[in-house]
Amino acid sequence: MFYVFTASVCFAQDLKSNELFEIPLQVNDVLPAVHKNIDIKNNVDCFDKTNRTFFEEIIKSIPKDEDCVDISKPKYLLDDVTTKYFERGPLSDFHSGLVYRGAVNFNFLQQGPSSIDTDYFILENNFTGNFKDGKTSFTLGTRYVPQARYTFFQFLPADAFITHKFDKHTKILFGSSRTHTGEDGSLTNLLVPFINYSQIGRTFGNTRKFGVSLIGDYDLFEYDLGGFSSDTYYQKFFPGGEFTGWLTFKPLGKTDGRYGKLNLSGGVSSGKNDSSYTVAGGFASYEYKKFKMDFEMSDADGYNGAHGISTNHARGYYSSVYCRLNNKLQLLARYDAFQPNVDVSSKNITEYVCGINYFIKGQALRLILNYVYRQNDFGKDSHRIILGTQILL
Repeated sequence: MFYVFTASVCFAQDLKSNELFEIPLQVNDVLPAVHKNIDIKNNVDCFDKTNRTFFEEIIKSIPKDEDCVDISKPKYLLDDVTTKYFERGPLSDFHSGLVYRGAVNFNFLQQGPSSIDTDYFILENNFTGNFKDGKTSFTLGTRYVPQARYTFFQFLPADAFITHKFDKHTKILFGSSRTHTGEDGSLTNLLVPFINYSQIGRTFGNTRKFGVSLIGDYDLFEYDLGGFSSDTYYQKFFPGGEFTGWLTFKPLGKTDGRYGKLNLSGGVSSGKNDSSYTVAGGFASYEYKKFKMDFEMSDADGYNGAHGISTNHARGYYSSVYCRLNNKLQLLARYDAFQPNVDVSSKNITEYVCGINYFIKGQALRLILNYVYRQNDFGKDSHRIILGTQILL
């Protein structure tokens, strides 16, 4: 199989001021009163007296590099174009975004054949909006890549929830959302540093369930407590209940980051769906300037994650280090061990992963290179080189 990458060239000709795709922006154009708190950063070009074409407006809207430095808060490339502000009606603003992640994987089985595939493919729409009360918002996501285990319409809905803030520290979330089953497994795909979750993250977590979560975020601690239906991917109507609780302590939370950030977390997810399951785990991370390291372990007496329901007694752990050489380049490595069924065998599946993230425009335009050496006590060892791209529009 051959992959051919080609480049194309486009030529554009300026049209007359009354032609198609001409967007007049007048210096007297102002935001509605309800949006007076929006920071336009003294950007005079935003109210340029001259007219700009449609394509010039698109290029002008792409965020600056300094706006994309914080990779924990992804900024979409076309945020300004795809965000609509309202003067009338219940909504203050509405944003639509497209998420794409693709990868080409070169697989080498030790003493066996090699292959090329395109796993880790993601294509999603994200829609978010804020109400005028300043406390209530909604999130809706749709996925378009079919999965063999589910029908297209079972897998289509992703996040679908409403959030209401009681104050600056506490909020409640109602709908279909990620459960906090472990730290790594609860991350959105956009923020996973590697091309894939850890083994415990992708086995015990990385799934959404319908329910209610109470979330608190204070200087010295955080909590996430939730009650859910144990159903995943809209397969059954309330086959059982699930409780998920996760608590994080932040011993350095009052030091304004002078000594870095230290998080110590732990929690449990327990429920029933055909069979009972309980996943317990702990997590620790330390971050100082451009360096970060973390460790997580989980023990599951049955689980109900992205891979489905299992009665196996499984456990695993990982440890990672991350180093941002500058705002564009990040180096990372992970040691990841997993035991699929402790009661049957003590054999492990161990992954040694190293990689590079190149942030052209933060998470909105990111190039990914991962190398994975998989040491498999149940079969042959393997090597994998993964070249990936992430684009947020």
